[in-house]
Amino acid sequence: MAYDWDNARLISLGQIEKYGAPGSVVKKGTTGGFDSNGDVKAAVPDVVIPGTITSLSDYKPREIDGTVIQVGDSWAYFHSETPPEIGMQTTVNGVDFRIVGTPKLVSLDGVVIWQKLQLRK
Repeated sequence: MAYDWDNARLISLGQIEKYGAPGSVVKKGTTGGFDSNGDVKAAVPDVVIPGTITSLSDYKPREIDGTVIQVGDSWAYFHSETPPEIGMQTTVNGVDFRIVGTPKLVSLDGVVIWQKLQLRK
């Protein structure tokens, strides 16, 4: 019998919703102005992706390599129908973080079981 990836996704999402809370990631917009040629640049609004985010977890000392994962980095599971991008920001417990990685578990058929956010202050 083949592994049921859809059921694995449902179990994962159930756990994220059980232990998480509503949250969002934001891609900051711009206020507009002028470019280097003096041409008008239109304002770009923030892009907000709502979802569910779990509490922060620290990386284990053996996972910290000083390059990809640095001292002080944290991670959290995040669920949304729209995938977040590296460079977006989120606030957890009143602290602002930048997304520096988005590891995820995906089946060969493209079913996203879970997605983590690697977060840096």
